[in-house]
This record gives sequence, structure tokens and C-alpha cells, in this order.
Amino acid sequence: CKCKKSGNCGCNTEETESVTAEDGSGSTEEITDEPSGSAAGTAHPAEDASGQPEVENGETQQGTTAWLTIPVTPVEAPAAETAAPTETETDPATEPETPAPETTARPEPVTEAEPTTKAKAKAVDTGPLSFPIEYMDESVRISIEKLWYMDTWCYCARIQMKDYSRLKTALPYGRYGAKETLSKYTKENPCLLAINADYAAGRNEPLLRNGVLYGSDDFAVQCAWSQSNGNLKIGEPMVISNLIKDGYTDTLQFGADLLVEDGESVYWRKDGGKSCQRTLIGTDGTTGNVWLVVTEGRYSDGVSRGLQYYEGGDLLKSLGCTYGMALDGGGSSCMIWRGRRLTTSSERELPGILYVTNEP
Repeated sequence: CKCKKSGNCGCNTEETESVTAEDGSGSTEEITDEPSGSAAGTAHPAEDASGQPEVENGETQQGTTAWLTIPVTPVEAPAAETAAPTETETDPATEPETPAPETTARPEPVTEAEPTTKAKAKAVDTGPLSFPIEYMDESVRISIEKLWYMDTWCYCARIQMKDYSRLKTALPYGRYGAKETLSKYTKENPCLLAINADYAAGRNEPLLRNGVLYGSDDFAVQCAWSQSNGNLKIGEPMVISNLIKDGYTDTLQFGADLLVEDGESVYWRKDGGKSCQRTLIGTDGTTGNVWLVVTEGRYSDGVSRGLQYYEGGDLLKSLGCTYGMALDGGGSSCMIWRGRRLTTSSERELPGILYVTNEP
């Protein structure tokens, strides 16, 4: 194995790297190269940059740090970008009026209130979307930025938790090896924020899901989450049996090398991974702090070329992550916020899901 890691790290030893993911019919899809973009990440000027939100009572959570400021430089908007990628639903209570032209100013940023009752199965957002999206209740705070980086739209969600069990993994229909679209899963489960996860179950690899072991415990993985102590561990391959002893409840494994380690972007192949949609996970090392990033790519939205692996590492580093890795990407990449899909690519059935529950 090129990376000289112990255990079954899943690293691709071929000189030419490609990323594939199964769809429901068992076919595979190869990622192709797209033209390279600019050399620096910037925030799109059309998006609202109203500054950092005030923290209620002057605190976020025990052990967390203040919000990080992302250095950005305004650039001109891509010509094809005229609106948010998802449709805006009309509030039935609103009286009919003449539609405003699309050139009008975007609505004020949406600040979500905490869920009204635990009995409600799913929180659904039907109002206009504007970024950043801010949400906070008694045990979790979420901020989602839409950033224009390397000629690609990137949805970057920072999650800060006091109740670490709010971040969960899932198997579709609760069965190992089953597959389901993210939209269908979020309609039937109490998901606040959800993304595609890894492809471990699709490759019949052992894993932990919410404390339940599927397969052998002597398998090595690169990422583990603890719902009990709020630690997200990303690094050299770790044997599942040892992770269980240390209180970890969930594992994630994709196979690509680490993207960020000790605060540095470390992916070693500058031509690796092609340009496509990416799903990334990272942490700044603070208990309960997790970054989930999903990008557009392959011009599915008309303007975004997508990221290569090393560019994904640079993005995670710029967000403040000290450790980070890629999850399943390409046609599998998807992010859903309160029942609304933010990404534009057509959906693929997934064997693994990572989500924040809307029930404290």
C-alpha cells in the first residue's frame, strides 16, 4: 500500500486514480476530468455576508471555540448563477401579489427557531433560502455557508453540539447493504441536516452504526465518531475493536488518503481524484465541533467544475479544520437541510447516511 498504513486502509494503489460509486442497478460511474479553475477560494458576492451571528448568552457550549472567520475576496458572479439551486415554495397564507423580479434583493438571512415539539417527526423549511443559514436550539448550533471556491459552489455546514447524540449515522431501512435516496430517508426520519456518508456497506466492509457492530471488529478505519464524548477522530487506520473500548459509536471509511492532518493539507497527489462533486468531513479538534461539506461539480448546476482531493483538503483547512477526509463523492454527494435538497445533482441510492437529528 502506498500510504504504508497498517490494516485494511482501502487506499487505491493504482497510479491512475478513479472514484466509483454504485447506483441502485449495480452499475458504476467513473469520474472524468474537468477544466481546472482559479487558484484561490472566494465567497460569491451575491451571497449575504452579514457577519458572524451573536451567541446567545455570550456562550456556545462548554469546550467550544468562537466562530471562525473565513478569509474571502469578492469575485464576479458566474453568468449562469441566477438563483439558489432549490425551488422556493409559496406560503399558502400569503395573499396573491405580483411576483417580484428576480433581480430584487435576497431576503434577510433565516434564523431558525428551535423545534416546537418532539412529537413532530420532521422539521421542514418551506420559506425562501438565503445564506448563511443559522439554526440554534438548546443542544446544537448549525451554520451553513454557501461559498464559491475553485470555480465551485460549496455548502459548508459547521455543527457545534452539547448533546453529542444529535449526530448519527444510519443504514437505509435499518439493514446492512440496503440502499435508499437521501430525500426518501429524510422524509421518513427526524433529520435536521443530512448528507451522504461512506460506501463501506456497499463494499461489504465492517462498520459501527450508532453503537451496533456490523461485521468483524478487527477491521481498520480512518474515521470514528463518539456519541458519548463528542470526539471525531480522523487519522491513521484504527482497529474497530479498540475504538469500541474507547467509547466510539460510529465509523466512516471511504478509502482515499487523509486530506488534512495536524492542520496541514496533506493529500500528496496534485492530479488525484479528478474534479467532481465532493463530500468532506472535518474537525478543528474541539469536542462536539464537526464540519460537513458537500460541493457541486461536473457542471450539474451549470457553473461548478468540482474539486479534486487536494483542493478539498485546502478548503477544509481554510475553514479551520485540523483533521479531515473525503466521504463518498461524485453522484452520491448530496446535502439536505430541513427537507430541502441544497445540491443540484440527481440523487443516487446510498448505503450510508450521516445526519443531525431534529429531536434533542
